[in-house]
Amino acid sequence: MTKKTNIMRLLIVALAAVFLINSSTQSAPKDSTELVTMYSPEYVLKVNFYDIFSIDETSDVVRTLEDGTEETYTREVTYFIRHLVKNLPDEGFQSIKISIDSMRYKLTDGSKSYEFNSQANDYPSKYTREFKMYSALLGAEYVITYSPYGDLAKVETDALDKSAKEILESKFSIIRKFYLLSGMTQPRSEYLSDLKKLALPNGEVAEDSVWECSMNFHLSSIAWSGKAKVHVSDYNVGNMTIRADIESMETKQGNCGFYDVSKLATINKSKASGSYEIVLTPRGALHRADGQFDIEIEASVNDLKFKETIKTKLQIKHIKQLRL
Repeated sequence: MTKKTNIMRLLIVALAAVFLINSSTQSAPKDSTELVTMYSPEYVLKVNFYDIFSIDETSDVVRTLEDGTEETYTREVTYFIRHLVKNLPDEGFQSIKISIDSMRYKLTDGSKSYEFNSQANDYPSKYTREFKMYSALLGAEYVITYSPYGDLAKVETDALDKSAKEILESKFSIIRKFYLLSGMTQPRSEYLSDLKKLALPNGEVAEDSVWECSMNFHLSSIAWSGKAKVHVSDYNVGNMTIRADIESMETKQGNCGFYDVSKLATINKSKASGSYEIVLTPRGALHRADGQFDIEIEASVNDLKFKETIKTKLQIKHIKQLRL
């Protein structure tokens, strides 16, 4: 084999190697920076305005007795509340004056029905014991304050505290005192006034970010609390939907009143879960909120033992905003 032939073979091998290297380089993916959508959730309160909201809560209840007998009833409650933001934040703390302007109440138990509309008639001559709890804040005014971080810092209920003291010192029955006082507690007043309820992050978050916060609710005369996982679930024409999923909620309440049960019952076992979703406008105002909750309670009073399975729907709507 001649020297010339060897040189030609080496050239062919070298060219083939160069071709393979170029091919490999061209087929390799190019470095690219993936764009991540970022959101800045913000809850904004306008000073010198007041907002009117409606709060609708509907509970479908199935009560099961020890012998397997089932009883069902439905409770529907609507509040119209006013949020008044009169002053600028003080070192980041924003106060809101809350007014519970009116309410509607309806409980349906088969052919029996108890109804009340504060804008249409006086207090009914016949009502359920629990009606006292749901109507306890009707006409009440108090102040809530958000911290610079957006969480609820305090609830000021001086007038309610005075009324609660008078009820404690009254000769009312134990169960009547329970419902009245339960309707005036901080968990109840907080539930009806802190409509945002969930915590928002401080600054931007990626679209797939999930954060945790504590959440509190007052459902079926019981104060519940739990940890929620929160994320931005939708963004449409500037409206941002933020969803909180609460896998488990607990109560520290030992006793509770139940519809058509003449005495306070002991809560032996309970569990609850749910979700809560708010929609914020492009300007950060609350447009609406929706919640769904599943509750199971096992209770007893004297020799009576029963279980209640409750499905509650909560809907909050912004009715209108007016300048002072």
